[in-house]
Amino acid sequence: AKLFVSQGVITFVSAITPKGELRDMARGLLGNDLFEVYVKASFETCEKRDVKGLYAKAAKGEIPNFTGRDSGFEPPHNPDLILDTETTSIEDAAFELLEAIRERIGV
Repeated sequence: AKLFVSQGVITFVSAITPKGELRDMARGLLGNDLFEVYVKASFETCEKRDVKGLYAKAAKGEIPNFTGRDSGFEPPHNPDLILDTETTSIEDAAFELLEAIRERIGV
């Protein structure tokens, strides 16, 4: 991501970062170029949306240290944008994200 950003490319990275220290490390690498988006969804909502069956495997104990179940999750303290998928449709969340990016880059 840092390489692309250094070339002026808007880069999306989808990452599960359950600990604040990991997000701080990303911010340390990218500085002001990082635009942190917290896609907020409860464990139960993620479980319902699970197309890969990972939550079912975690429930059976087949995946140890599963984020949000066996292993903790620290919500971001100050993300640039929160997309609350419990209350916002996919279309509206996508629109919010695009608008936030446009505002950020001045378009």
